[in-house]
Amino acid sequence: VGSETDRQFTASALSGATGLYDGGLVEWLTGNNAGKSIEVELFTTGGIVGLAHPAPFAVQVGDTFRIRRDCPKTFAACKDYGQH
Repeated sequence: VGSETDRQFTASALSGATGLYDGGLVEWLTGNNAGKSIEVELFTTGGIVGLAHPAPFAVQVGDTFRIRRDCPKTFAACKDYGQH
């Protein structure tokens, strides 16, 4: 995590197109939120992650996390995953 607000943080090492992680899940690996998961509301190019709900504790610069995409259940998403 590079910078943060109540429901948004920047992960400069995270890349991808806008919307890539929308509806996905962030799982905190370190920091006060370790073990907690929060749904991703939006993702934008440049590594900006917007959370659907505030983290239980303040996200700190240096916290680490795992992020995963979720399936929006559209034909285009199935093609993207190679399932058609």
